[in-house]
Parts: sequence; structure tokens; C-alpha cells
Amino acid sequence: GTCQKREDYVQVGKGSWSVGVSAMLLNRKDVPLQTGLYTKYFVTDKLALRGTLRFGRDWAKGVDPDYIGGSEEDSGYGSDYDDYQDNGETSTIRSSNFMVVVGVEHRHKLSNRFFGYYGADLGVGGYGQIYREKKDGKTDFLTKMNRSADVTLQPFIGLEFFVGPRISLGAEFGYDVLFKFYQDNKEVYSNDSQIVEEKYPQYNNIASHIDFGNCTFAALKLAFFF
Repeated sequence: GTCQKREDYVQVGKGSWSVGVSAMLLNRKDVPLQTGLYTKYFVTDKLALRGTLRFGRDWAKGVDPDYIGGSEEDSGYGSDYDDYQDNGETSTIRSSNFMVVVGVEHRHKLSNRFFGYYGADLGVGGYGQIYREKKDGKTDFLTKMNRSADVTLQPFIGLEFFVGPRISLGAEFGYDVLFKFYQDNKEVYSNDSQIVEEKYPQYNNIASHIDFGNCTFAALKLAFFF
């Protein structure tokens, strides 16, 4: 029989497309781990268009949002605040986001199975937090916080290793520049008293209802090519 040429081991080129899964680790506090489903289409042997559905969720239990990052003195409650969780009261902050991302990448062959690539993604989506307070196992207070529409720009660089002619494992590193556009403050009700819901900026507030954030990220990817 004939032997396959070494340089043809990776059977990916113009017209190829792929589907895969990814896990992204961000160095932010709100949603540190994001998973995603993505696809890629090669318009040339080196240039590919890509798209991703990315989503993440995080839980912070046993903390009150008014005192996150604060000290005992800042809260004004003194030693009484230490017993907050011992009176049958618990609280949970659930953070979640969803984003649609499109981008382009350019790749270079480094060896028989290794490829390097770089490019940029643009994403739009939403983010929100739900604060739930329970008393003896029953919900006593529930409110939505920090709901926003998000726009992100992510330049990246990556390394892809082909474990088979059409299966690859990749590691991607990049820089995330994020703008969060908050909704207007809303009034919520608790125990028949009216209060104003506050917005807690995660990053740097640059204007009314607008935050700007930036961070580095790393992603692991598994892809199947067709």
C-alpha cells in the first residue's frame, strides 16, 4: 500500500469546518468559569471564521451583598454581624451570563501536529445576579441585581495539537475588554417597605449605568473537524 505523507497528517484546510467545546477561566470575581460550544469554518487554508455560544454561572453562599469586600467596621454592625448566619438566616448570590461571540483567526503550521493561531473575537450578551435571603429554609427576600447588557472584544493567541487527523486539543490565551450597560435602577419591595435597588459596579464605572472591565483569560478546547 501507499504511505501517507508526513506533511499531510492533519487533514484540515480550505472548506473544513469544526465543532467543539471549550472551558474558559477568567480572572474576574463575577463568573470565573465559562463553558461554551463553538464552531469554525476555514475560508482558506490559514484563515478561519469562528463562532461561540458561551455561558457561565457562579454561586457565592453565606454572604450579604451589602458587605462584600467590607470589614466588620464598614458594615456598622460590629460583632452582631458575625452571628448573621447563626440565626437561621442564609443568603445566596447567583451570577450567570450568556454571550454570542463571533471572530476570525489566522493560523500557522509549526510542526506535523502543532499549529499556532491568533485573532480576535467580538461578543454580545447579558449578565445578571439574583440575591436570595432565606430564614429557616424559607425565602424571605429575593431581588435581581446588576442586570446588564455586555459587549466584549477579545484578542487572543493559541496553540493547537492534533491527536488525530481531524481531532485537536487547544490552549488559548487572550485579553478581555468588556463594557457592561446597566438597566436603570428599579424599585423593589420587601416587608411592605419601599427601597431603591442599587447597582454594584464590578469594574470601573465610567458613566451612569456603564462599567468598563478588562482581564486576561485562558481557555482549553476540544474540536472535531469535518
